[in-house]
Amino acid sequence: MATVAPSLNGGPTVPAGAYTGLSPQSRLVPPHDSSRRQVSLFGATGTLVAHIIGGGVLAFPYAYSQAGIVLGGVLTVVAGILADLSLQLIVLTARATGQIEYYDIAAKLYGPVARIIVAALVCLASFLNLCLLTILIADLSAPVLEYAFGSAWTARGDWGLIEVKVVACVLVLPLHLCTSLHALRYLAIATASTALMLALMVLIRSSESLGAPSHSVAIAHQCGLSIVQAHTDRLLFITERWQSLLSALPIFVCAYMCHTNVLRLHAEFVMPTRNRVKRVIHSSLSIVMVIYLIVGSFGYLYAIERTCGNVLLNFRRDDSLAIMLRVCLAFISLGCMPLQLMPGRRALFYVIHHLPSSLACWCPSILSPRALATFSQQNDSAHHHNQQTDTLSSTGSPPELLRQPMIAGKGRSSDGEDGAMTVDIMEQTDLQQEGSPEPDGESPDREARRLSLERGGTIDVLDKVGWVHYVIGTVLYAGTATLVSIYVRSLSSILTLGGSTVAMTIAFVLPSGLYLRANWARQGGRAFKICSILFLVFAVPLGLLGTIEAIYKLSSPRCPVPSPLLQRHLTHMVHRQCRDTVLIPSVLRHF
Repeated sequence: MATVAPSLNGGPTVPAGAYTGLSPQSRLVPPHDSSRRQVSLFGATGTLVAHIIGGGVLAFPYAYSQAGIVLGGVLTVVAGILADLSLQLIVLTARATGQIEYYDIAAKLYGPVARIIVAALVCLASFLNLCLLTILIADLSAPVLEYAFGSAWTARGDWGLIEVKVVACVLVLPLHLCTSLHALRYLAIATASTALMLALMVLIRSSESLGAPSHSVAIAHQCGLSIVQAHTDRLLFITERWQSLLSALPIFVCAYMCHTNVLRLHAEFVMPTRNRVKRVIHSSLSIVMVIYLIVGSFGYLYAIERTCGNVLLNFRRDDSLAIMLRVCLAFISLGCMPLQLMPGRRALFYVIHHLPSSLACWCPSILSPRALATFSQQNDSAHHHNQQTDTLSSTGSPPELLRQPMIAGKGRSSDGEDGAMTVDIMEQTDLQQEGSPEPDGESPDREARRLSLERGGTIDVLDKVGWVHYVIGTVLYAGTATLVSIYVRSLSSILTLGGSTVAMTIAFVLPSGLYLRANWARQGGRAFKICSILFLVFAVPLGLLGTIEAIYKLSSPRCPVPSPLLQRHLTHMVHRQCRDTVLIPSVLRHF
């Protein structure tokens, strides 16, 4: 007698006799009907938008000034479409492997060495994000301090920016040493809200200058902010220098980075059918794309050839809207610093702790016989643990990683009356194929294994690090990021470097390689396979060329200097401790 699968949220029932456990094509962890899945369609879209938008939105006008306003708009749309495809690739790979973390997907498909590589990339990405936030705090604080203290601040010159960066690092050091920052989890939503305010301000200020042959904008230099003229006839539609395009492309790539967040969100998403997951990705990237188009085009129309790496440096120090945004973003960035440090520090300690065993797996001859024997014992234990984990995941027991949802509450998307969710019969069939139903009861042995894994099977690597090493590692990690931010003064420079190296790898190279590894021998998915191959063919050389260009421009100024003569004049002013900064506007009028 055929059994009948239980209905989902009151929907129609589906015969379950044809489905025995997981399908050979994909598997969901946790299962589709797990109580751990509490994020609704609307909540998932809002969460993904909040995680995508970051400080990189401030550099979009600069990217448009390098690529041209027409080509910049095209690249914004193209980058969004490509990011959409790469997000689908990584989600499909997660469904095919039954994993929910980038580390685990790489390790399952390529072995423990791949896990170390992904951990190193996460460590580097968090490090560059920490540098970016430090630079951003200095850029946002300097005009406010200049407005508040006047010449007493401008006389500090570059030392003022250095002091702000060091003070920011010292202020958040106690938070850096914390192991849990659950109270700061809503800062991503605050960042997205501030990005909407930025788009509104850029629209207002650019509309005020439309139709004029020239208008006044600010630029930042070693002695503070000064007013210059932006000329409409210098508006660039399409760049003629391919080197400028290499500076712009990584910024577009960085802008849509959320590949690690989408995996966690997919693991907590209610009814994660392929169509619903696609709706979340499409909707989120469309919203973000509109914000980027507004900020990029209208920010460039406002500053034109004077566009700075951070568009907020192009607004006067006494602009009330700019002051409000600078203060808000400065405090948000200060709170985001420990959030960026935590995954990087965990990845750093993970690499240090597991690098010898991973190298032994790849090249056993580099270790001594004693170390090799130790690694062999650890490998056998890890293999036994993986078998237990696979058994539990296939029977519906959620891993420890999913205990805390990204969004609190039990949000559901409702399509009918009284909040009842209507489910298409085909989507129910899709879910029954991909997610294994939870068993009615667990045997004592299985229950014991589950409790063992929940208590000790997923021990964080930080639990194995002593307190002294923990503090030293944290201080060195944060201090090195501060030193790098002192040398790299421009927000666009750090974005170009990060986009060419880490973002290009995490967004395109890794998803393509993982998807091809997991699905190459399977029938179907030809379009995604071709897309993955094209990503690998173009992303690797573009990343290398962009990295070379980024290193070459690493010490670029925060804003474009009109001429070498002005640069020499500014250098002379710095040597005089910016005491006669009143002469700078008269010099700038000639350029």
